[in-house]
Amino acid sequence: MPKFDNRRQRFLNDTEMSILLNQLLLLDPSKNWYEISLFAVNTGLRRGEIFNLSAIDIDLPSKTAYILDTKSGKNRNIHLNNIAFNIILRRICNINGNEKIFYPKNPRTFRKAVKESGLNKGITDLRQKIVFHSFRHTFASWLIQSGFPLALVSKMLGHSSIHVTMRYAHLAPSQENQAVDLIGYRLENNIGIELENYAHYAE
Repeated sequence: MPKFDNRRQRFLNDTEMSILLNQLLLLDPSKNWYEISLFAVNTGLRRGEIFNLSAIDIDLPSKTAYILDTKSGKNRNIHLNNIAFNIILRRICNINGNEKIFYPKNPRTFRKAVKESGLNKGITDLRQKIVFHSFRHTFASWLIQSGFPLALVSKMLGHSSIHVTMRYAHLAPSQENQAVDLIGYRLENNIGIELENYAHYAE
């Protein structure tokens, strides 16, 4: 049988992210799923990694979360940016060390928010549908689009191999051009290579 690539590919753009987060706020006054979603897109963590986080896994002085027993079998540390760290601070002050920080209460709230936002309207390909895991894809995609190297993003995601991260390579096509142009720039400016202007041949 031919192999079918069933890996989810879609990520959220700025407008879609705003729509979904606002819908979560409307549906859930407690802000539980709003904060869970914000934390997900700011850390790139898997769903299971988020809901397994306990207070003892957080080092407040260094703004670091320790991720244990991940899918790849590797432990890793992740830096918490201001948004993620503030979410942790708000929740951690009311729990004990072994208690979970996040709780998947009323999971239908997230699914309803996606439906109400219309982000999956008319989409039949499961790979293109917005699900909770799309936050992880968004985290990776935004970093790649901003010019961060695949190797770094692979490490941050906890991928078992950079080959898994290669699915995002198409999001940074300009990097190849920049890399080649850099060689020419170095030769011309640092080494003093001078070339005749051949522009007239293109006319």
